[in-house]
Amino acid sequence: THKRSSSMHEDKDRHLRNLALNRSYQSNDMVANMNAKKKEEPEGKLVSALEVGKGVGKGVYGRTVGATGKKLSEIKGMMFGGASCCKPGEPRYPRYNACFSVKSVHEVVPLLSKPIDSFSSRCVIMGPDDGLIECICDIGERKRYLKAQLKTLQQNPNAFNDPDSLSVNELNTEEIKKKQTQIRILEKKIKRINPHIDNMQMSNDSRVYGKTIATYAYDCIKNVRAGEPNADSFYAEAFSNMLYFAVADGIGWGVPSRRASQAALLGFMLALSEFHSKRKGSPVDTVAMAQACFHGIEFAHQSVFSNTEAKTTFCGGIVVELEHQATAPQIIPFTDDLSSDSDSDSELDYDSDLKKKKRWVFVGVSVGDSLIYRYSASTMEVMELTVSDRTGGVRDAGGCLGGKEPDLRNMTYHYCLAEEGDLFIAVSDGVHDNLDPEVLKQSPRDSGYSGDPNTSWRDLDNDIKNELKRKFKEERLLEIIEAVDDGSPQTITDAIIQEITEVTRLQREGYEEGSRLQRDWDKMEEKERNDLNQWVQTTLKTSKGKFDHVTCLTVQVGK
Repeated sequence: THKRSSSMHEDKDRHLRNLALNRSYQSNDMVANMNAKKKEEPEGKLVSALEVGKGVGKGVYGRTVGATGKKLSEIKGMMFGGASCCKPGEPRYPRYNACFSVKSVHEVVPLLSKPIDSFSSRCVIMGPDDGLIECICDIGERKRYLKAQLKTLQQNPNAFNDPDSLSVNELNTEEIKKKQTQIRILEKKIKRINPHIDNMQMSNDSRVYGKTIATYAYDCIKNVRAGEPNADSFYAEAFSNMLYFAVADGIGWGVPSRRASQAALLGFMLALSEFHSKRKGSPVDTVAMAQACFHGIEFAHQSVFSNTEAKTTFCGGIVVELEHQATAPQIIPFTDDLSSDSDSDSELDYDSDLKKKKRWVFVGVSVGDSLIYRYSASTMEVMELTVSDRTGGVRDAGGCLGGKEPDLRNMTYHYCLAEEGDLFIAVSDGVHDNLDPEVLKQSPRDSGYSGDPNTSWRDLDNDIKNELKRKFKEERLLEIIEAVDDGSPQTITDAIIQEITEVTRLQREGYEEGSRLQRDWDKMEEKERNDLNQWVQTTLKTSKGKFDHVTCLTVQVGK
C-alpha cells in the first residue's frame, strides 16, 4: 500500500526514509490474506499481467503465460459475485484515505459495484481536436500506406537499407503483415460498436472536462510553434453510475506520436465498450474491472502497433458506484507504525457523513509517466494514485506502449475508494514535471528535506528523492485546487493548465525573444541589440520549467 496525503507536514525528516521503504504494493494484512488465498488455488491460476508481458519470442500479447498458466481469454470465474466480495467492516476492506498499486489482477481486493446502467453514455469528451476519431478516420490511409510499403519490400527486400531511402521506418515484411492483421481486427471491433460510436453524445457533462495545450516557444523565423501537432490525447465517457477516462502522451513529436496516443485511447475505449456491453444491467467487481483494464492495455498496444511506428505512455481507468455502502464510522486503532497506514483521525473526521455521501471505487492501470491523482472533497487532500519514479530523469518515461514489444517496466494496476464530489485528475508529464521541485529549481531543503542544507538532488537516495517530489507535487496541486472558488472539473483543469503556462512563461519568452533577435539583428540599433541579447541570456539561465505538451483531464465522482 502506498499511502497518499498532502497534509503530512510534521516530522517529515524523521519518517521520510520509513515512508519510502514502507511503500510496498500492498498492506501487510492484504499480502497475508492474498498469499493464503493463493495457496488454496488449483494449478492453472491466472498469473500477473506483468508476467504475461514478459513473453520472450512469442510476443508480449501472444497470451502464452507458461506451462501451468492459461491464456487470459480462457480464464473463467473471475467474477467473485456478491457473496465473496469484501464488504465494509471486514479486515481486507480498503480504507478511504489509502490507495493501492499492485502488479497482479489477483492482488486487487474484490468489491462489488451497483448494477451497470445502459450502454448509452451521457457524454463523451476527447481531444485535442477530434481526438481518437482522427485515428479511426485515418485507418484507410494507413492501410494504403502499409500496402505500398509491403509492395516495395517484396520487390526489393533491401529497399529500406538504402542510405538514400526517404523511409525512416525499420519495417520488414513480417512486421507489416502483422500490422495489417491487427488493423483488420481493429476494424471489426470498431464495426461491432459502430452504433455506440454513432450515438456518442459530444455534449457537456459537468463531471468530465479535459484540455491540452503546448508550452513550446514560437519561432518567428520559421513562423511555427515547436512541437506541432500536439501528441497528447485524452478521452472520458460518462454514464449514469460509471465513468471511464484515460490520458496518453505520444513519445516524441509529429503525426506518428500523435497517432500513437490516439490509437492507445481507441484501443482502450474499444476494450471497455466490449466489457460494458456484456455486463450492462449487472454488477461487476473490482477484479473484473482490473481484468478489463488489462484487456484495455492489451488492445491499446495492438492498436498503437498497427496504426503507427511511434510509442506512447498511458494511464486510465474506471470509476463506478459501490453496492455495499459503509453505514458506520471505521474505528481504526491508533498506532505509530507508518506501514499500517493509520491516519485514523483523518478517517474519523468525515465518517459521520457517510450516510450522505455514496461510496464509489476507482480501478485503473498505467504504463509510463502519465499520472493520476485523487482529490478528496471530504479530507481536502491530494493523493497520487500512480507510482511515479523520476530517478532516471524527466526523459525516462519508465514504460510505453507500441513498437514490436511494449515496455512494461512500470505497468501497474491502481485502486482506491472515492466519494461523491471527489476528483480524479489524470495528467501527462507536461503537467507533473512542471510541479517537480527540481525542475522548478528548488533545492531539497526548500522542498521539505531537513537534512544537510547543502544536499543536492543528486546526493539524495532515490527512494527519498521520489518521496519528497511526490509529496511536493501533491501539495502544489492542493494549493492550486484550493485557490479556485468553483471546484468544478472545468475550473480546476483550467487552473492547473494556467499554472503550467505561467511556470514556463519566462523560458518561453526568452526563446521567442531570442528568435526575434536573430531575425531582426541587422535592423536593430547596437544598444537595443545588446540589451536584448543580455536579457535573453540572463532569462534562459534563470528561468524554470520544461516545455512540453500539457494535458489535464478531471473527472468528478457522482451521478
